[in-house]
Amino acid sequence: MVEEARSFAEKAHEGQFRKGTKRPYIVHPLEVAKIVSTMTDDEEIISAALLHDTLEDCRQVTKEQIKEAFGERVLEMVRQESEDKSKTWVERKSTTIRHLKTAPRAVQMIALADKLSNIRDIDREYPKVGEEFWNRFRMKSKAAMGWYYIGVKDALQEDFAGIPAYEEYKMLVEKIFGSTSDWQRRDKMKKTKTICFANNKGGSGKSTTCSNVGYGLRELGYKVLLIDGDMQLNLSLSLFDEDQVLAFAQSEKNLYEGLKRQDDLSGYIVHSEYEGLDLIPSSTLMSSIEYELFTKWQREFILRKCLTQIKESGAYDYILIDAPPTLGGWVMNILCASDEIIIPVESTPWGLFGLGNMI
Repeated sequence: MVEEARSFAEKAHEGQFRKGTKRPYIVHPLEVAKIVSTMTDDEEIISAALLHDTLEDCRQVTKEQIKEAFGERVLEMVRQESEDKSKTWVERKSTTIRHLKTAPRAVQMIALADKLSNIRDIDREYPKVGEEFWNRFRMKSKAAMGWYYIGVKDALQEDFAGIPAYEEYKMLVEKIFGSTSDWQRRDKMKKTKTICFANNKGGSGKSTTCSNVGYGLRELGYKVLLIDGDMQLNLSLSLFDEDQVLAFAQSEKNLYEGLKRQDDLSGYIVHSEYEGLDLIPSSTLMSSIEYELFTKWQREFILRKCLTQIKESGAYDYILIDAPPTLGGWVMNILCASDEIIIPVESTPWGLFGLGNMI
């Protein structure tokens, strides 16, 4: 079975290369299988290790093909090791970390071997290339990658501590990113900053200011997440055309739906055409968010809780929130989730009245 899986993987990955190199991609699943073989002699697990990226990265490969050639058990291991590329990077990696804590041991073995192979590559390439190395990855951020690799290390520690593959992985993670405690101290010093833009008066330019500040920060090299907290959808319209914004508003991938479910908002991020500038879009249903939050426990902190995973990931330097021109419980939510507030003000009596209501 293992030789058949090797041949299948070689054909599936033909023409693919490791990120930023000319090394054929097949060297990675071969190494993953070799690492797995140090932890088990189960041929189905070793075969799944060889096939672990075929569903995720090879469009021509189907679940039916794997099941027919290698059986249901191998397919299930490959499926659990595959990520849904339609989701954002933060959502995918958050899901992986959570899943690994309770996944079957065979799936944990493959994941450990996969990450060990990857971090061996990082250890080889990073010293040669320097900080530019991180530009090979989707988030282009050492901080985001560190959050992920340390998260995997912590998720597997209880079940794999003392096993050579895990100990090597742990050593390399701490060499490149630091220990968990180092990371936590660093996180306190350099964390994602959340800024809200608010004024009790409409038409004050808060949405425009929020959008322009976000774009300016992106031009300076920062990674920015915009959150449209206003039912008028103006911030969303600054990045997407009207049809797309209305599609977001009518779908289940918008801020209103995430808050209503009290979800991790990582899954509600959409990427704009500007790299490093992403958005959580709004919905016209935000007009009723006050009613949705009214009976919830600690309702003032729901947005802050929903942003926890995004902030802890370090994927963004700034989160900018456009608040509606009101003073209700939803704006209180935004304020409680923010580190700072910017209040755009018109030099008119009504503009100053709106400012006065905010302070």
